Amino acid sequence: RDLLKTQDIELDAATSSMLEAFLDDDGSDRLQFRHALVRDVAYEGLSYRRRRELHLHAGNLVLDRTHGEDDAVADLLALHFFLGGNHELAWKYCRVAGDHNMDVYANQEAAAQYERALEAAKRLDDVTDDNRRDIWIKLGDVRERSGLFEASLDAYRRATSLTGEDVVTRAEVYLKRARAKERAGTYPLALAETTRAAKLLVTRHDPPTEMLLANAMSFAATIRQAQQKPKLALQIAREAAVIAERVGNDLALARAWRVMDYAHVTLGEPDRAVYSIKALETYRASGHLEMEAVTSTNLGAYAYWNGDWNKALEFYELGRSASTRVGNTVDAAMAAANIGEVLVNQGLYEEAEAPLSEAHRTYRASGFSEGVAFADLLLGRMYGIRGSLTESIEALSDAIKEAEALGLGGFRLEAAIHLADAQCRFGSPETGLKTLADAEADAPAVYIDYYRPLLSRIRGSILNSAGRSEEAVTSLEHGIAVATERQDAFEFGLLILTLARVSAESLEYGQKTDAQEALRSLGVRSAPGISLTA
Repeated sequence: RDLLKTQDIELDAATSSMLEAFLDDDGSDRLQFRHALVRDVAYEGLSYRRRRELHLHAGNLVLDRTHGEDDAVADLLALHFFLGGNHELAWKYCRVAGDHNMDVYANQEAAAQYERALEAAKRLDDVTDDNRRDIWIKLGDVRERSGLFEASLDAYRRATSLTGEDVVTRAEVYLKRARAKERAGTYPLALAETTRAAKLLVTRHDPPTEMLLANAMSFAATIRQAQQKPKLALQIAREAAVIAERVGNDLALARAWRVMDYAHVTLGEPDRAVYSIKALETYRASGHLEMEAVTSTNLGAYAYWNGDWNKALEFYELGRSASTRVGNTVDAAMAAANIGEVLVNQGLYEEAEAPLSEAHRTYRASGFSEGVAFADLLLGRMYGIRGSLTESIEALSDAIKEAEALGLGGFRLEAAIHLADAQCRFGSPETGLKTLADAEADAPAVYIDYYRPLLSRIRGSILNSAGRSEEAVTSLEHGIAVATERQDAFEFGLLILTLARVSAESLEYGQKTDAQEALRSLGVRSAPGISLTA
């Protein structure tokens, strides 16, 4: 009613009756449109001048009623003053509203408010470069959190141009640019940004600089992890941990711990991967929900590798839920893909398809290339097991190309192994054997060793299909020895049952029963070409 009074309009009974078909009572002396379409048409029918006038009146009326509690309705004030053309108040309330939305992980809403704040700032002479830089950084942060990596990088580039001679701030922005590039899968460029930040910091020894240097070092280790270079990642993570511990940078220390665990597991030292629980405790204590989500997913992976698949699924679900709460669709997709991997291994293919397809769509939409390769690998495996061999070969070939482009030797080898299996199922064991030979020739030794049980099993199966049963038995027995030494229950079970199919007389007494029990302990219901029944 007060807004109408500013336009010399009285909402009398006759007018109210005439509008009943379009408006509903919304309580507290308010009305709302019944249909958004009617509202939009009515709004578009107003001239731009009239709209600005009404928004400005509405903003002032809301502000008059806040009684000093204006932050509580910052979203509404930001909307009205921005569209009303009060640039000074729009600049103020858009920033407040953006911060509120960012704090509760309403990332799209936060981004919209920061974009409006920057638009308002163009018309204000007293907004400094530092003010604009801070909003560009926040805009980059919420875009990156939403999986909009190119858009976040654009915001960080604009922030860089406003850093001036402030070394620490410039280094901080370089690290944010590195994060966006790492998430987009451009690892060499991400490493270059991290190196650029470190060069600005190494010559200074004050506490703020050393805190940031710990961030740079721990993130460099993360990039090396993403590049699947575990020895180098471990070396850098240890150096980062020393700096972080000395200066009390708990978050950088937690990140270094996570990389150290990854490296130990990848290098065949799972008993030394003891730091991620401490990292999770650090993130929980600091209220860092986003990194808590990532660490939960990592712990799921370690439980998976250690053969506790129920615990792995629990951690993956925790990671997925926490990532969803913070609006991080990419990390939620990573957890979903990991869940899908467990379900594929258990033979629950129908249950696996939904999380894998969801992850694939999210990765494609965000441009997260590493995720696309991982999802293609898992989908290709699933298609092959289900007999959709053309789809399997296509997805696995795509995974190999994506892994090659990113320099991910581990992904490339694993995808090639499953591609060889699909080629054999398609009726061409010789092509499969060539694919295996080429993949081994190109793969780093650390990954050939890591995937030895899988490699031995698939090679043995293909050799048997090619009529080379003695070589098949030799390959399978070698894989069994490695899987037994590593206590790899999944590959041990599959290798034994594959050997039972190829040459039952080669089995030792009780091995088949042990294999079946090992697979059942992991929740495996079925597996291609082998029987889990006695």
